[in-house]
Amino acid sequence: MKFREQRRPVDRDITVRTPDGRMSAKLRDISSSGMKILAPPVPLDTTVFVPIMGRDLEARVVFTDGTTLGLRFVHPLSKEQVTAMVSASGRGGFGQVQRFREM
Repeated sequence: MKFREQRRPVDRDITVRTPDGRMSAKLRDISSSGMKILAPPVPLDTTVFVPIMGRDLEARVVFTDGTTLGLRFVHPLSKEQVTAMVSASGRGGFGQVQRFREM
């Protein structure tokens, strides 16, 4: 029986670089093998880059439904890297784009 990587929930604004330029997206979950984001449509098999914690993670679009993209990392992350990224998402050090709500 094949088990899928454990997905870790995240709710974070990120920037994704596509061949057509940069776009804003919302990271919904991350695992060693990829991530799920809410974003405008991008064609299947497109290579994208996601800047996270000072790294440009290269990924390929493997799923799309018009509002959600499934990205598979070209170089899988270790479980320790995933844990560090999930922890950093709560401290504001996760991605390049940070949004603040006015009070």
